[in-house]
Amino acid sequence: MALISTIRKNSALIVVLIALGLLGFIIQDMMGGQNSIFGSMQPSIGKINGQKVDLNEFNRTESILYAGSAGDIYARRSALWDYFVEKALIDQEGEKLGLGVSKNELNDLQFGPEPSPIIMQRFMDQTTGQLNREQLNSLKQQISTNTLPATARSYWAIQEQEIIKDRIQTKLINMVSKGMYTPSWVAEMSQKESATMMELVYTRIPFDAIDNSEVSVSDEDYASYLKENPGLFKFTEEARKIGLVTFEVKPTKADSLAQRKKVAGLISDWKNAPNDTVFVEQNLGTIDGAYVKEKACCNLQTAFSTCQLVAFLAHMLKGNAYRAVKLLDRKMIPDSVKSRHILIRPDAATPLAVVKARIDSIKSEIETGKATFADMALRFGQDGTSTSGGDFGYTGLGGMVKPYDDLIFFQAEQGKLYTVETQFGGCTWLK
Repeated sequence: MALISTIRKNSALIVVLIALGLLGFIIQDMMGGQNSIFGSMQPSIGKINGQKVDLNEFNRTESILYAGSAGDIYARRSALWDYFVEKALIDQEGEKLGLGVSKNELNDLQFGPEPSPIIMQRFMDQTTGQLNREQLNSLKQQISTNTLPATARSYWAIQEQEIIKDRIQTKLINMVSKGMYTPSWVAEMSQKESATMMELVYTRIPFDAIDNSEVSVSDEDYASYLKENPGLFKFTEEARKIGLVTFEVKPTKADSLAQRKKVAGLISDWKNAPNDTVFVEQNLGTIDGAYVKEKACCNLQTAFSTCQLVAFLAHMLKGNAYRAVKLLDRKMIPDSVKSRHILIRPDAATPLAVVKARIDSIKSEIETGKATFADMALRFGQDGTSTSGGDFGYTGLGGMVKPYDDLIFFQAEQGKLYTVETQFGGCTWLK
């Protein structure tokens, strides 16, 4: 009762304390989290001169500029990061000096009589070495009528930022170059110093000419030198020293039998699985949509030759690996196929989106009869087959990179044009 009486006497104080506690929770919630009312805490990949680089924006830019690229992922991210660094620094300096690019200036840099070097580089006709005005005007028309595909629109928006960054950088360089000059007194002094002759006599004793036994270095000497020159022994990256021991583990007969039973046990589940690809990937297997020769099936060759389609086998395929195998189909294919192609490689100057647009234009020219395949190969091809009409000659199964190989042997129809992306670039080919 005494406690209740005390609480009643100090009820106002208790109400204030409760209110302060609730207020503290509210403030903490507002200041923390990714969606506070003071701003969204977006994930950041780093800071450039105090300016955060948003991870989502970085990944989006990479996916647009390097869509479908099979190059070194670390090299392209490093190049993209360098671009973000340059852009951030140039934008900050340009803003301090009042430099910018107006809408009219940007339009002239894209479609005017003297376009940006970026436009000149990416829309150059490979044959004439001149700007491809026809392709550029077509893009301008699509932009003005809002019919540009979404992928190309995203790419063009990023390209506009590249053009703006390049233009402001050019203005900064021009300001610095025009503002730097050599006064006459500096030129006279430099000329006078260069004309002054001096005679110097010196000698040099190489340290390796002194025998190690003639010099003794104590631990105190090492400690003193290290203290005087700490910067020589600092590492920019953290280093670790790792010690490890390896043990060779060989399976017993019981281990081998257990693995065989485990693989055989997958077959019943596989038979009831609605999707082969999902089931195989969930069980850490591999699936290949292409056909393989019977000889590649090793000791299952005879079994595959006689069993029905959609049959399941559990057997030792090769080496020491047990595998569950499903036969999906059989098909007679030729020993070799004759094809020709036009290879166009994407690079920093010609991203994949531009390559795809160029290949589509080439296909259209050939299919409508406005140009021959040989002419287009000579004009646009970027490998040794361009001078022979893109002719590859006859190729056996497995003689090309996988995407190209699968297309010409299993998917394509004779006489039709196709586009396929490989690690070498995009190419249009004719079977």
